[in-house]
Amino acid sequence: MKNWSEILLKTIGIPSIMAQNVPNPPPEYYTCPFKKSKLEKFIGHDNQESYFTPTQRHQVAYDILATQAYGSREKAQVGIDRLLQEEVYNAAYAIHEVFHGDLGTWTVRTMWDTGRAFQIAAEMRRYNLEVLGISETHWTQVEQQRITSGDLLLYSGHEEENAPHTQGVALMLSKQAQNALIGWESHGPRIIKASFKTKKEGITMNIIQCYAITNDYNEDAKNQFYNRLQSIIEKCTTKDLNILMGDFNAKVGMDNTGYEDIMERQGLEERTENGERFANLCAFNKLVIGGTIFPNKRIHKTTWTSPDHTTQNQIDHIYINKTFKRTMEEVRTKRGADIASYHHSLVAKMKLKLKKHWTMGRRISQKFNTVFLQDTDKLNKFKIVLSNKFQAFHDLLNGEGTTVKSIWKGIKEAITSTCHEVLGHKKHHHKEWITVGTLDKIQERRNKKAAINTSRTRAEKAKVQAEYTVVNKQVKRSIRTDKRKYVEDLAKMAEKAAREGNMRQLYDTTKKLSGNRRKPERPVKSKEGETSPSEGKHGIQWTSRMQLDDLDFADDLALLSQTQQQMQEKTNNVAAASAAVGLNIHKGKSKVLRYNTACTNPITIDGEDLEDAKTFTYLGSIIDEHRGSDADVKARIGKARSAYLQLKNIWNSKQLSTNTKGPYEVDEEDLKNPEKMNPRQILYWYWARWGCWYRYQPLDHIRYYFGEKIGFYFAWLGLYTAWLLPAALVGIFVFIYGLVTINDYVPVREACERDTVMCPTCDISHGCRYWNLRELCFYLKMSYLFDHPGSVFYAIFMVIWGVTYLEYWKRKNAKLAHRWDVLDYEIEEERPRPQYSAHCTQYAKNPITDVLEPYFPPRARVARIIAGLICVMVMVMLVLVFIVAVIIYRFLIKIPLFQNKLLRSNAEIYATLSAAIVNLILIMCLGKVYETLAYKMTQWEMHRTQSEFDNQLIFKVFLFQFVNFYSSIFYVAFFKGQMVGYPGHYTSFFGLRNEACDNGGCLIELAQQLLVIMVGKQIISNCQEILLPKLRAWFHKYRKGLNKRNVASTSDLSSAHIFIEDYKLIPYEGLFDEYLEMVLQFGFITIFVAAFPLAPFFALLNNWIEIRLDAKKLVCETRRPLAERAQNIGVWFRILEFLVRLAVISNVSKIALFFLKIYEC
Repeated sequence: MKNWSEILLKTIGIPSIMAQNVPNPPPEYYTCPFKKSKLEKFIGHDNQESYFTPTQRHQVAYDILATQAYGSREKAQVGIDRLLQEEVYNAAYAIHEVFHGDLGTWTVRTMWDTGRAFQIAAEMRRYNLEVLGISETHWTQVEQQRITSGDLLLYSGHEEENAPHTQGVALMLSKQAQNALIGWESHGPRIIKASFKTKKEGITMNIIQCYAITNDYNEDAKNQFYNRLQSIIEKCTTKDLNILMGDFNAKVGMDNTGYEDIMERQGLEERTENGERFANLCAFNKLVIGGTIFPNKRIHKTTWTSPDHTTQNQIDHIYINKTFKRTMEEVRTKRGADIASYHHSLVAKMKLKLKKHWTMGRRISQKFNTVFLQDTDKLNKFKIVLSNKFQAFHDLLNGEGTTVKSIWKGIKEAITSTCHEVLGHKKHHHKEWITVGTLDKIQERRNKKAAINTSRTRAEKAKVQAEYTVVNKQVKRSIRTDKRKYVEDLAKMAEKAAREGNMRQLYDTTKKLSGNRRKPERPVKSKEGETSPSEGKHGIQWTSRMQLDDLDFADDLALLSQTQQQMQEKTNNVAAASAAVGLNIHKGKSKVLRYNTACTNPITIDGEDLEDAKTFTYLGSIIDEHRGSDADVKARIGKARSAYLQLKNIWNSKQLSTNTKGPYEVDEEDLKNPEKMNPRQILYWYWARWGCWYRYQPLDHIRYYFGEKIGFYFAWLGLYTAWLLPAALVGIFVFIYGLVTINDYVPVREACERDTVMCPTCDISHGCRYWNLRELCFYLKMSYLFDHPGSVFYAIFMVIWGVTYLEYWKRKNAKLAHRWDVLDYEIEEERPRPQYSAHCTQYAKNPITDVLEPYFPPRARVARIIAGLICVMVMVMLVLVFIVAVIIYRFLIKIPLFQNKLLRSNAEIYATLSAAIVNLILIMCLGKVYETLAYKMTQWEMHRTQSEFDNQLIFKVFLFQFVNFYSSIFYVAFFKGQMVGYPGHYTSFFGLRNEACDNGGCLIELAQQLLVIMVGKQIISNCQEILLPKLRAWFHKYRKGLNKRNVASTSDLSSAHIFIEDYKLIPYEGLFDEYLEMVLQFGFITIFVAAFPLAPFFALLNNWIEIRLDAKKLVCETRRPLAERAQNIGVWFRILEFLVRLAVISNVSKIALFFLKIYEC
């Protein structure tokens, strides 16, 4: 790239050596967008000297500057004079500032992350944008804020209290755009508008930034958004330059049939429903779609790439009114802009420039970036360069003729040149706590983004994309590490200042720690509540009928009287005394407060009644009509809460001692607003009560109070329960169908309607007898109830149900993660577990944070994991031994049942039910024993983070419980009754005859097993969840001595009372048991549902109870857990996917083994 400032110097005639002696501005100040062809026409190529005379060179410079930069020959003369006076930096800066005029829009996914705003501002400066529209800021409230780079950010988001960090739009303005700003308006979390002056008199540039709703929203939401947008556009006059831009989630397509006036055929793909809406909106308002006009490559049209990098769409657009269509020179995406978003920035080049506020004698002060001295490499380089320069200067001092002035000049030049060479000038492009290493990582990520854009093959792109993901994670970790280190350093500085008694430094450091900034400016609103669009209308508009009240005397006066008559006399006296000196009482601001009086006669001033008030604020204190101080106390508590929350970083800092913080640390939950219910009360009244069983779960409140991890659990459980409703209804229908058609089943009619005598199944000498076929009537009816054709349909339906449910949960999980802003959360950010740190004997340096952390050798961990797996296999073998024991029990219990004449007819049912109950007891006992053993083994394996620990524990416990719960059911479903033989030739195994199915078939026994295990386990679990917390709470209070007398003695201290009440609750033990129970239930209703169609119905009833029990346990019976971040339900989702795949195989196998045999018969 040519050095344009040097070319100008050569054009004017200044030697090159003169340019070298002038301080050099930053590189971007030299990239002035001159008309390159015109300049080279007069000067020549490759910086070669031209052959024009000095007069001709001056004329060329005047022409270029007058037509391209300053707008007139006079201002060009000023620019040339400044160049000739060696003010290259200031002149180049002025030229650079004038030539800006481009604007862009960008969907950044989120700005609710550390260091996000400065990265966006850096990309805005890279592409020389005056105005950048931003979508999906995830910031709340409506404010304007000046960021460290000097740019102004106007943003609009949700204004409700405790609003979610979703949606949000903003406009980022450069310094020139700030000078041209007339006013701005907020229109909710999806639309923001700003107006700017332009160089053309009488023409205003109105920019509207939008974040449109997607296609999956309902029609009412879409109509509401488009109607609001239409009303905003209608307020912009057609003579002004109106620009509409943003993420519209709309594809307008290539076909412009019927829309020839507003678009060309340079779009992409087919038009969607949102695209149709926006095309009609543009046609109605005569807005031209900029992205469809200019014939660019496809890669310069696509604005969005799917997360899997396979799909590309054009959903971000810039629209301009048709009158000013020719002022738009180009619209294309800038793929080099990088903020780890799926959207590319869309930039429009404009001819019509913003109005420039000319400032002539301005000198730009330059400061060196001394923050870089914190970097060790930079510091060492600075020392070496400065030492060399001082050495050379020392050699010059040995000569004669040196003066104090020359010595000082030499020292100054040595220091400044070293700072300029090593540190560079401070550009305010980043926050002071961001290190050089982080900036290098950001640049590396930008390079990886460029490599993705230039990749030619899919394999190459996938490889570079994986590298980009790794670098992006490093950037996020590095920024968080820098911020954490910066806060810790400030805390150490404050601690040191507190020890030394340096109150000034302590105050300044505390102010930085608390993040206390000046109150952001908000747009001015009129009396009617409308935002004022112009700065010129903010003041008082004086007319002849107006007068200023209380100009010289503006103090509040309070008059106290016992009767109405006395108050009226005092009021008249004050009014008369005020009128004598030219003052009037403002009747609209004067109020009357009545307390404990029945008199309602009004107080008047000049015949006008004064308004009665219920509350009155005097010198900051609030007094109400009840004379109490409740309102004043509430207001003061609210102010104190706000003040203490500003010091949150100080209370959370581990570097500050308790003495420095103060004797009492205030938690956020200590200062509650008495006027409203606190979050825990809201969750109880609208979620945890049994009367709320029909309500939707307040997921945002759950996430706000308990954290994302618990929020995702209840979101998954709620969706799972909702999806059980259609499965339960279809299952009930299938069961009823079996009841209705049972008498039409041919084997049932033959067995129940005929009196047929059957031969014995063994020799008569062994006790076998002749038996009647009618004895099988009941068993055949029960068998048909689960083996009819509807069961085949239900098995297929439940397989499809399971797959569809998981896909729908993926979508809901992604929506919640986006709404709760946890898409960027990484497990690698977790710190070591306390148990891990306590038991580790070795330490190693973390490669990212460069801090010594506890370390356990992976080789030793692998040996322990193998030992744990061996233990798991031993426990699995123990489960198989117990299954054999249950089979033997079933054999043994049948003998006395068949010998009893009263029980002989139903001996098979009694034996199967009793064996199922015994099996359930063994399952529950083995499960509890193994959970304890698995927890101990996982602790012994020494996993670093809590997530690694949980994943290993889940794997062990689920593997065992899967075998524990399902092995007996698998045995009945697939092995029992196979290869039994026939009378006289029965098959034996190790001398024991293979177990045969019941008279009605094995499917009846399978249904009995499912009924006993599912319903029995649910009853036992629900009883445990109801009774155990109460027993544990009673034992906890008894052991800790938290009786009522102790609480009463401290009831006068509200904060202590709160802590004691919370301490009386039992500790929270996590969601492991809840997840395990629900996942095992999911396996029952998907893998074996064909044998028991009522399983989803029983699961639905259980889950309705389970949600209430879990909610009440969290809200009322356990201490509030620490909030944990999460992106999803973790490894449990992989287990659910495994169960669904197994359900496909299992149901197909059952259809082949049971149902098809029926049809063959």
